Amino acid sequence: MVSPSTIPKHSQVLAIGGGLTGSYIASVLAREGLQVVLLKSTQLPRYHIGESLVPSVRCYLKFIGVEQQVADYGFTLKVCYCIMNIYSFNNAGIARRSIQVRSVQTRWV
Repeated sequence: MVSPSTIPKHSQVLAIGGGLTGSYIASVLAREGLQVVLLKSTQLPRYHIGESLVPSVRCYLKFIGVEQQVADYGFTLKVCYCIMNIYSFNNAGIARRSIQVRSVQTRWV
């Protein structure tokens, strides 16, 4: 934990919360040259169940230069299933419903 005396007295941006959103926005703004102070009430990293990243977040991690670090960290491989309802219509307008289930393995979920 940082003592209050080490927190800068002046900054262009004050980000409160060091979770996914707070740390990301602080990183992006600092990369753009702004003076950023990020405050978090607890010390990080900490053990926490429930946080997940979907594969679409990779472009954002790449933008701030940490995509490879996150990939190399060794997160547990999770298997997910995508369930899709598919409707098809014949000339009479009658729908036929089918369900497809696909398995997706990713380290980003």
